[in-house]
Amino acid sequence: MSQPPPETAPDLPPIDERVLRVVNLAYSRVLRMRERVTGIRFAAPDDEIRLRALKGKRVLFLPNHPTVMDPPVMFGLSRMLEEPFRYVAMAELFEGAVGALVKRIGAFPVRRGMPDRAALKKCQASLLTPGGKLVMFAEGEAHGQNDYLLPLNPGFAQVAFWAVEKLQEAEGAGADILLQPVAIKYRFVDADDARRQITDGLEKVEHDLGITSEHNASLYRRTRDAALTILAGIEQEYDIPLDADADTDDRLGILYSCLEARVVAMLRAPVPKETNMVHRMRTLFNGAYAYREKMDHGETRYSHRLQERREWIADACLADLRRVENFMGVREKRLEADATLEQISEMLVRLEVELYGDRRTRPLRDATIAMAEPFSASERFPAYQADKRKAVADVTADVETRLRALLDGLQAVSTLAI
Repeated sequence: MSQPPPETAPDLPPIDERVLRVVNLAYSRVLRMRERVTGIRFAAPDDEIRLRALKGKRVLFLPNHPTVMDPPVMFGLSRMLEEPFRYVAMAELFEGAVGALVKRIGAFPVRRGMPDRAALKKCQASLLTPGGKLVMFAEGEAHGQNDYLLPLNPGFAQVAFWAVEKLQEAEGAGADILLQPVAIKYRFVDADDARRQITDGLEKVEHDLGITSEHNASLYRRTRDAALTILAGIEQEYDIPLDADADTDDRLGILYSCLEARVVAMLRAPVPKETNMVHRMRTLFNGAYAYREKMDHGETRYSHRLQERREWIADACLADLRRVENFMGVREKRLEADATLEQISEMLVRLEVELYGDRRTRPLRDATIAMAEPFSASERFPAYQADKRKAVADVTADVETRLRALLDGLQAVSTLAI
């Protein structure tokens, strides 16, 4: 007779069934009003079949993470399956009323930039629960580009293997956890309304930048020109010599190098060793989050003042890094004729955040879901026992490949701008 599952309840916050029922009832209305998402649909019938087949099984869901709307969309899949999901979310989300709510429907925080043993225990406990389902956004950050996938953090693979190890000790070699890659792609539901909102928002940005668009210039060209105007302003702010004829990638590389040096100096952190800009940025993001948490919270007024200063420095570093991140979409070698309204909107939103501090253009969208064939963590477990580092890297690469293939298959889920 197999042993009962390990004690996991102390590691997991309870799900409040009454709050969950209320959220379920209000879900569609809130999704539309707050997130501007009208509904969720599957790319193909097989995707819904794959979701239904997961009922009652232990599953680690691994969606891409283009926007802050993704967790509510994954909650929609939970509603369809009629099973609660657990969610790993950034610690900043758990402040105020929103934090109290998401905690009561199955989310728990993770402190980024440092080992978080409490969060890791909750991740494992979520998967050890019979039929337990956990959502982890392995990209780490919501990066704002629906056609783009950041390199995945390997932590999800390590969590899966740790959970399989405990599970098999308790239930035997047949116990399993499924890894389920999920692609989320957003598309405007009314192309004419989206085009009107984008045009209005772009006109305001151009006015506030003091630029005039060329006659008959496309939305894509106008948005890109506005982005380059803002880039020139940031270069001026940081005393970077302006070379308007330089390649955009080169200019962004110089800007990143400047801001990296500032962040490294402010955090007193080592220079990142990675060669890829995205990887280097992630290391610095994690360093800034860790810097916020390092100092012990004392009880004196002065200790609080010191912590406030530390948080101010970390937040200034994060703001610098996000400014570079905001221009990642501009640097892509995209053909103007292939640009979609969704891509133009993504660029415009970044400009609005830079100019006004928040997004202003919010056309209604729907969310399309594509699901790869899930695969077994227990089948990969012997490889993990033989070489832990390699097995984690292989699973991370496998999920990343599957997600990229899913996103490639969703290219038609978009609205051409012209």
